[in-house]
Amino acid sequence: MIKKEHGRLDFSQPARYLERKIRAFDPWPGSYDYWNNQVLKIHHAHVVEAPVAQPGHKIIYHGWPAYSTAEGILVIDELQPAGRNRTNGKSFLQGARNWGKNFKVKYG
Repeated sequence: MIKKEHGRLDFSQPARYLERKIRAFDPWPGSYDYWNNQVLKIHHAHVVEAPVAQPGHKIIYHGWPAYSTAEGILVIDELQPAGRNRTNGKSFLQGARNWGKNFKVKYG
C-alpha cells in the first residue's frame, strides 16, 4: 500500500529513478522534498547526465533549480512551494534567493 510519506525524494538514488518516481506518483501521493522547513512538491523534472560532487545538494543548472543525486542531476521543471500555486522552476528561482546557498557551483 502506497502512503504519502513514500513520496519523499531520496537523493542518494540515481536521478533517472527519481524522475520516474515523480511521474509515477503524480498526482497521488505526489513527490516532495523540504525547502525552508516547508514541503516543496515536485510535479515535473528531467535528468541531466553530469558528474556531481555529493548527492542531495540544491544547485542551479542553466537557470533552473536542481538537485545533485547519486548519478546525475535532477532538474526541476515544475514545483509547488507550500501555500502557493504551481510554477515553473525558472520563475520559482526569481523569488527563491537561498536556493543552492550552501552549494556555490552553478552549472551552465
